[in-house]
Amino acid sequence: MTGSSLIGLGLTWWQAIISIVIGEILATIFVVLNSVPGAYYHLGFPVVNRYVWGMYGSMFVIWNRILLSIVWYGFQAWIGGECVYVCLQAIWPSIEERIPNHLSASTGTTTAHFVAYIIFMVISLPFIYIRPYKLRKFFYGSAATIIVFEIVLLVWALATMGDSGFGSTISNAGTSGSGWKVAFGVISTIGSIAAGILNQNDYARFTRKPTNAIWGQFLSFPFYGMTCAIIGILVTAATQDRYGSAKWNLPNLLSAIIENGGSRSRAAAFFGGVALVISQMGVNVPGNALAGGFDLAALFPRYINIRRGAYLTALVSIASNPWKLVNTATTFLTVLSSYSVFLGPMTGLMISSYFVINRQKIKVDDLYIGNSTSIYWYTWGVNWRALAGGVYIFIMITSLITFLPIST
Repeated sequence: MTGSSLIGLGLTWWQAIISIVIGEILATIFVVLNSVPGAYYHLGFPVVNRYVWGMYGSMFVIWNRILLSIVWYGFQAWIGGECVYVCLQAIWPSIEERIPNHLSASTGTTTAHFVAYIIFMVISLPFIYIRPYKLRKFFYGSAATIIVFEIVLLVWALATMGDSGFGSTISNAGTSGSGWKVAFGVISTIGSIAAGILNQNDYARFTRKPTNAIWGQFLSFPFYGMTCAIIGILVTAATQDRYGSAKWNLPNLLSAIIENGGSRSRAAAFFGGVALVISQMGVNVPGNALAGGFDLAALFPRYINIRRGAYLTALVSIASNPWKLVNTATTFLTVLSSYSVFLGPMTGLMISSYFVINRQKIKVDDLYIGNSTSIYWYTWGVNWRALAGGVYIFIMITSLITFLPIST
């Protein structure tokens, strides 16, 4: 979705691909580096940050990650709801008439879309309850389903695009701000996975061998990231002239297929919507619900376990107004780049603390001592050096972001 949304920003197809490739390569490096502590010491994200920020200082980072889990769960759930809407629209093309709208235009959505969102939220709840290791086959199936769907979609888009080809996405000359837009695309690409990079140790700690986590991510992460993004770019470019605008959102593209096609198109869109629903659950449950559950359980172990924390994350995510985040491509990309501004300093401090300051040697026992006898107690439980470094990096990144145009 990030790749195709770059076309909605005004980049040509090849500029968007350049942004994706550079962004995915950089993101892969950060993912691998930040997963090493978890892979070798089997430490989760909340515990790792104790040697970075101090016993009490780490709570600041954990709360930030909880907030991101809530926002991201709501965002991904709304996309999942849009996929459910496609399935309903394929069955009942007049769904907006069947479910009259009672929401204000200022909300940016309709009652029918909101109902589809609630349906996705409800069908996701049982998957949160099931223990993650028992969902392994479901996750495999989810990954395979979306790959097959995107390949079929790409073949269809290229085979039916007609004489116009890629349309304006390939013929438009770059503007004077194209270089900055490519840079903005790179930042947006990294921002799309920034939350996952930050708490990668929550997943790497379960590996049997450290090399499994390192090489497994180093090879698979850029391949799948680039493949899906490039397919999204090519499909958006191939269908832009056909539907009059860049359909950078896959559910919107499927809706356009339904509205401009016959019964066969509706059937194809229905199965495409089902594939997207399965994919969204495969991403949202482990990547956001469980991530929030891990962190909430670390802060309140007496009252909250991982399952309760995951359900709480899902419930509170409604308050993030996800329908506002995906209203336009510009809003979507702005949100992603904003994430990287906040998470960049935190991730950088985790990587530098482990490899440079601690030289990959951690005294695990001291991470569980909540007083001054721990070498990670620092000053009153807070590492002020990490705080100062984080503020400095944040100011530098913010200064750079101000030069990047976010409007077409």
